[in-house]
Amino acid sequence: MKLKLMKITRLLLCMVCAGIFLLAGIGKFDLSGNMQENFTRWGYGNPLLLTVGIFEVLGAIFLFVPKLRKYGASILILVMFGATVTHFRFYEELGLPLFSLSLILVLVVLLVLDKNLSSK
Repeated sequence: MKLKLMKITRLLLCMVCAGIFLLAGIGKFDLSGNMQENFTRWGYGNPLLLTVGIFEVLGAIFLFVPKLRKYGASILILVMFGATVTHFRFYEELGLPLFSLSLILVLVVLLVLDKNLSSK
Protein backbone atom coordinates (compact mmCIF):
# COMPACT_ATOMS: atom_id res chain seq x y z
CA MET A 1 0.00 0.00 0.00
CA LYS A 2 2.80 2.42 0.89
CA LEU A 3 4.57 1.68 -2.40
CA LYS A 4 1.38 2.38 -4.37
CA LEU A 5 0.85 5.67 -2.51
CA MET A 6 4.43 6.73 -3.28
CA LYS A 7 3.93 5.95 -6.98
CA ILE A 8 0.69 7.92 -7.10
CA THR A 9 2.34 10.84 -5.30
CA ARG A 10 5.25 10.79 -7.74
CA LEU A 11 2.87 10.78 -10.71
CA LEU A 12 0.84 13.68 -9.29
CA LEU A 13 3.97 15.71 -8.56
CA CYS A 14 5.23 15.07 -12.08
CA MET A 15 1.93 16.17 -13.58
CA VAL A 16 1.61 19.31 -11.46
CA CYS A 17 5.23 20.38 -11.97
CA ALA A 18 5.16 19.61 -15.68
CA GLY A 19 1.96 21.63 -16.09
CA ILE A 20 3.38 24.62 -14.24
CA PHE A 21 6.67 24.59 -16.12
CA LEU A 22 5.11 23.93 -19.53
CA LEU A 23 2.81 26.93 -19.10
CA ALA A 24 5.61 29.11 -17.77
CA GLY A 25 8.04 28.02 -20.48
CA ILE A 26 5.62 28.46 -23.36
CA GLY A 27 4.63 31.87 -21.98
CA LYS A 28 8.23 33.01 -22.31
CA PHE A 29 8.12 32.62 -26.10
CA ASP A 30 5.67 35.55 -26.33
CA LEU A 31 8.19 38.35 -26.65
CA SER A 32 5.54 41.02 -26.25
CA GLY A 33 4.22 39.82 -22.89
CA ASN A 34 4.75 40.53 -19.24
CA MET A 35 7.75 38.21 -18.92
CA GLN A 36 9.61 40.12 -21.62
CA GLU A 37 9.06 43.34 -19.69
CA ASN A 38 10.29 41.71 -16.48
CA PHE A 39 13.43 40.26 -18.05
CA THR A 40 14.21 43.65 -19.62
CA ARG A 41 13.65 45.42 -16.29
CA TRP A 42 15.99 42.94 -14.57
CA GLY A 43 18.62 43.58 -17.26
CA TYR A 44 18.54 40.06 -18.74
CA GLY A 45 17.01 40.59 -22.17
CA ASN A 46 15.30 38.35 -24.70
CA PRO A 47 18.07 35.74 -25.25
CA LEU A 48 17.96 34.67 -21.60
CA LEU A 49 14.15 34.80 -21.62
CA LEU A 50 14.03 32.33 -24.51
CA THR A 51 16.74 30.15 -22.98
CA VAL A 52 14.86 29.89 -19.69
CA GLY A 53 11.68 29.08 -21.64
CA ILE A 54 13.45 26.28 -23.50
CA PHE A 55 14.86 24.83 -20.27
CA GLU A 56 11.45 24.99 -18.58
CA VAL A 57 9.74 23.19 -21.45
CA LEU A 58 12.50 20.56 -21.74
CA GLY A 59 12.56 20.02 -17.98
CA ALA A 60 8.78 19.57 -17.94
CA ILE A 61 8.95 17.00 -20.74
CA PHE A 62 11.83 15.16 -19.04
CA LEU A 63 9.72 14.74 -15.90
CA PHE A 64 7.57 12.23 -17.77
CA VAL A 65 10.48 10.12 -19.04
CA PRO A 66 11.68 7.89 -16.17
CA LYS A 67 15.31 7.77 -17.34
CA LEU A 68 15.40 11.55 -17.81
CA ARG A 69 13.33 12.56 -14.77
CA LYS A 70 16.32 13.35 -12.54
CA TYR A 71 17.82 15.53 -15.26
CA GLY A 72 14.54 17.36 -15.80
CA ALA A 73 14.10 17.98 -12.09
CA SER A 74 17.72 19.12 -11.79
CA ILE A 75 17.36 21.56 -14.69
CA LEU A 76 14.18 22.97 -13.19
CA ILE A 77 15.76 23.30 -9.73
CA LEU A 78 18.58 25.34 -11.25
CA VAL A 79 16.11 27.53 -13.16
CA MET A 80 14.07 28.10 -9.99
CA PHE A 81 17.22 28.87 -8.02
CA GLY A 82 17.98 31.61 -10.58
CA ALA A 83 14.40 32.88 -10.31
CA THR A 84 14.62 32.97 -6.51
CA VAL A 85 17.88 34.91 -6.58
CA THR A 86 16.42 37.36 -9.11
CA HIS A 87 13.28 37.96 -7.06
CA PHE A 88 15.27 38.58 -3.90
CA ARG A 89 17.84 40.70 -5.72
CA PHE A 90 15.22 43.03 -7.15
CA TYR A 91 13.06 43.09 -4.03
CA GLU A 92 10.08 41.48 -5.71
CA GLU A 93 6.95 40.71 -3.76
CA LEU A 94 7.62 38.06 -1.14
CA GLY A 95 5.18 35.68 -2.81
CA LEU A 96 7.33 35.36 -5.93
CA PRO A 97 10.47 34.05 -4.23
CA LEU A 98 8.35 31.86 -1.96
CA PHE A 99 6.66 30.29 -4.98
CA SER A 100 9.98 29.49 -6.66
CA LEU A 101 11.36 28.14 -3.37
CA SER A 102 8.29 25.94 -2.94
CA LEU A 103 8.75 24.59 -6.47
CA ILE A 104 12.36 23.73 -5.61
CA LEU A 105 11.12 21.87 -2.54
CA VAL A 106 8.52 19.93 -4.56
CA LEU A 107 11.14 19.00 -7.17
CA VAL A 108 13.51 17.77 -4.44
CA VAL A 109 10.69 15.65 -2.99
CA LEU A 110 10.08 14.28 -6.49
CA LEU A 111 13.77 13.36 -6.82
CA VAL A 112 13.76 11.61 -3.44
CA LEU A 113 10.56 9.69 -4.28
CA ASP A 114 11.97 8.69 -7.65
CA LYS A 115 15.22 7.48 -6.09
CA ASN A 116 13.38 5.49 -3.39
CA LEU A 117 11.02 3.90 -5.90
CA SER A 118 13.79 3.02 -8.35
CA SER A 119 15.75 1.23 -5.64
CA LYS A 120 12.79 -1.10 -4.89
